[in-house]
Amino acid sequence: VVDIATGNGESFASTVGAFGVPYVLQVGASTHGAVNAVGQGETVTRGRLVVGGGRGSQQTSELLERRSTYGMLSWRRINNYRDLLHAKP
Repeated sequence: VVDIATGNGESFASTVGAFGVPYVLQVGASTHGAVNAVGQGETVTRGRLVVGGGRGSQQTSELLERRSTYGMLSWRRINNYRDLLHAKP
């Protein structure tokens, strides 16, 4: 697994022969955080990298995390919407 932004990563010896296409399997259920003042929350999904090969499959020990925002940013829920709309950057 390699972090593209930093170039840091880990490697492991193949016990499955030549690697096939890697894929991520979700581990457990996604968790949803509390909704903030503008109606948005955060979902965290965890997964594990699995690689297959000619002699079976192997998974990494590290859990991968994906964080995404859910919800709606509605102008009705922003108290100072008009101020922000006409504000100069």
